Amino acid sequence: MAANNDMDEREKQSPKLVVAMADFVAVDNTQLSFNEGDEMTILSESSSVWWWAELDEICGYVPVSYVVPVSEYISRHTQNHDWQDEEYFGAYGKVKIHLEMLSDHPRTLAYRNAIQKHRDVFIGKTVLDVGCGSGILSLFCAKDGKASKVYAVDGSVDIGELTKELVERNDLHKIITVITGKIEEIELPEKVDIIISEWMGTFLVFEFMIDTVLYARDRWLKADGVIWPSNAKLFVVPCCAEEAYKEKVTAWNNQYGFDFSPFLNRAKTEVLNRPLHNHELDPRDCLSQGAVLLDIDMSTFAKENLELMSENFEFVISKEGTLHGLCSWFSVTFGGIPITDTSECVILSTAPDQEQTHWKQNLFLLEEPVTVHVGNFIEGSATLRRNPKYRRHMNVTFEFNIFTSDSKGEIVYSNKKKYFIWR
Repeated sequence: MAANNDMDEREKQSPKLVVAMADFVAVDNTQLSFNEGDEMTILSESSSVWWWAELDEICGYVPVSYVVPVSEYISRHTQNHDWQDEEYFGAYGKVKIHLEMLSDHPRTLAYRNAIQKHRDVFIGKTVLDVGCGSGILSLFCAKDGKASKVYAVDGSVDIGELTKELVERNDLHKIITVITGKIEEIELPEKVDIIISEWMGTFLVFEFMIDTVLYARDRWLKADGVIWPSNAKLFVVPCCAEEAYKEKVTAWNNQYGFDFSPFLNRAKTEVLNRPLHNHELDPRDCLSQGAVLLDIDMSTFAKENLELMSENFEFVISKEGTLHGLCSWFSVTFGGIPITDTSECVILSTAPDQEQTHWKQNLFLLEEPVTVHVGNFIEGSATLRRNPKYRRHMNVTFEFNIFTSDSKGEIVYSNKKKYFIWR
């Protein structure tokens, strides 16, 4: 194995993603160390034994026998523990989390308002509520929407039993049938006219309940059926976050009069490789207009596309300040129905200028803040990679340059950083 292989030859080969099947410890500085489940980019298939790869921006050789393509890794790891179903459904089997969601009035009322506003879509129709939880959406569909039949499905046995009792108590048991089990494993007696679900999570797709909703769409929705929400968008904006950065990072400079700066680099490694998921972004801290990272049409989006999603973004700085990071939010639309004016669609938005929801916003802090000026131009990309082993998790890599003006000009700052949500 030669460490000085022709780099031009490497660059001719298209990179591909692979996943480590086992841990490997490098024996010299030409090799990469990695852990099982690590995702790497193969830059060159140098030989039948060693490939040249990149992991976390570091390049080196990896043994071919230790890695497999992402698709093969996923097919080998489809057992329940990889979805963490016990943990996931266990968490949603507690009433505390359902009270939190019911108490989120912008969230809950958006669904109710959409159903009431477009009751004609529901009257006499069959509905599938995916991940029904407390059953509130099923109750809305039955009572406000006048649906003829609602199948309320949830994977949590504990909450499912309570929801059955709830349906009986509200005398809607002739319309609503509560089914306990995973959508992928249950059977329904018929296809449905409407699928409704509240599947959104941190950075829109965390927990990947969207995967289950798309499965339900392909398996149970009629060809002319409606899926709500019908569209989902993920936004990001450059922002100031002085207090958050101070709390998480610069606080290490001084503690009780002592110099704690030796802890600073460790803090950056441990804290800043994940977003702050409960950040409340003040609209005045936005340094430009937001940009759309994802735009998902729920009627056509393919499940396979959840594995890797990438989008470019551009910002023109409109306010002088310190760029501490990027902040995200999402919106979902209740459309996909015959209406003359799309403004009639109800939209649930978690934007900073809207009433706060339990999702709040997600803050991705930079390791080193940078001063920006009006007219500075930011150009970059965001790449979301689903964890091939822990299927409800993902990581996102932001890579961008800041230029002196929108005509590009001089690059004054460059950044590339990976964040885990949460593994």
